[in-house]
Amino acid sequence: MDHAGAFCEIYENPGDIVIDDVYVSNYDSAYDLFLRTYREHDNPETFAKYMNITNGGKAENIHHPQRGEELEIAGLKLKFFNTYDEKLLELNEYVDLPNNCSLVFSIRGRRDSILFTGDVYTAAIGDYMIDTFGDELHTEYVQCCHHGNSYMPNRFYEAVNPEVMFMDAPQWLMESEEHMAKDLAAWADERGIAHYDLRSGPHVFQFW
Repeated sequence: MDHAGAFCEIYENPGDIVIDDVYVSNYDSAYDLFLRTYREHDNPETFAKYMNITNGGKAENIHHPQRGEELEIAGLKLKFFNTYDEKLLELNEYVDLPNNCSLVFSIRGRRDSILFTGDVYTAAIGDYMIDTFGDELHTEYVQCCHHGNSYMPNRFYEAVNPEVMFMDAPQWLMESEEHMAKDLAAWADERGIAHYDLRSGPHVFQFW
């Protein structure tokens, strides 16, 4: 529900919102696999609604970027580093595909850049992106993997080498001793990297 719930509501009844193109992971093609493997906290009703209103992910304005694909939109350059494909299945061995199929992509402007990582969180995927894309992962800003609470190793963030980290985590998660967000924040503090979580949100930054 947190991956596509709001999208479904807007896509089905956009009101004054004009939707031209939609870029989404090719997990659409794994719907049958999802129905066989989804876990208790997953939400098949939301996925079913998404498939229904997008013609199974085949609507004209639905696009599935490929790993390594580059786009230019409104003067911004995008590059995609992760999606649902055979490489993901090879790396991930079918573990939590709804999270790990997240699009990972950078957006670069004339001055600034940001890396969005969605809910990707396994070390094998991080290592693959480091080995395959190297310095292309480096951005000034990064939206941290899976709310900052993940098994993504710190070496992934070393490769990104950000100046600012956004951790989409509430207070209970940031202060929990049982989860990893607190450790990632401490790692950032040791390196003088600014980081923000939902305790101080909402956050807005200008992008040039």
